[in-house]
Amino acid sequence: MPRAAAATYSIAATDMATGQVGGTSASCVGDLELSVIYGGVPGVAVAHAQARLNTAGRDRAVADLQAGLTPDEVIADLTRAAFDPQFQTRQYGVVDLTGRAAAFTGSQDGAWAGHQTGQLGALTWSVQGNLLTGPAVVTQAEAGFLAPGCDLADRLMHALEAGREGGQGDARCTPRGVPADAAFLRVDGAAGGAPVVFLSVRDTGNTDPVALIRAQYDAWRAEHPCPEPP
Repeated sequence: MPRAAAATYSIAATDMATGQVGGTSASCVGDLELSVIYGGVPGVAVAHAQARLNTAGRDRAVADLQAGLTPDEVIADLTRAAFDPQFQTRQYGVVDLTGRAAAFTGSQDGAWAGHQTGQLGALTWSVQGNLLTGPAVVTQAEAGFLAPGCDLADRLMHALEAGREGGQGDARCTPRGVPADAAFLRVDGAAGGAPVVFLSVRDTGNTDPVALIRAQYDAWRAEHPCPEPP
């Protein structure tokens, strides 16, 4: 069943150089496990399904990607009224490992809402958000992702942090002095199996969940150092 929650700002991304897919997000959703928005197809693509959460949309995106549909075709399928009469309350980002990305922001997602997709070198991404303090969240997250990083996980961590710079974030949580109260970061390897990394916090109250993810990330990185440059 749909749930009125889901991610506020997120980035789904792929790295053609390594075959990794991944995503990260922060939102003001209390005890909801935020990674519920994530649908990964290792070695192929990744999708985020957010705004008014509909796990059927996430699962449909995964099935479509497994069947070989392009990101544009996936978005077209998910936004058919015959599949989902409430599609204007949804938001999607879909990215594959061939350099293609597509996104959708419904007209009923709540201000501010929007998305930005891109491709540069081996990297392809889709940044999307709803109920944000403003468009700066998306542009900052994208800039963070494109800042120097040693691998996909590193770039996603930078994107998550950058999205909430300058007091930006989820407009439901920023009045409490935090950008969100839940966050996650996940990367899947090309061969599938256990995630390369999966970090998650929820119901963090007046503590910044992005800072908690950073602490978890640093602990993980200490045991999994950045790969040596080629």
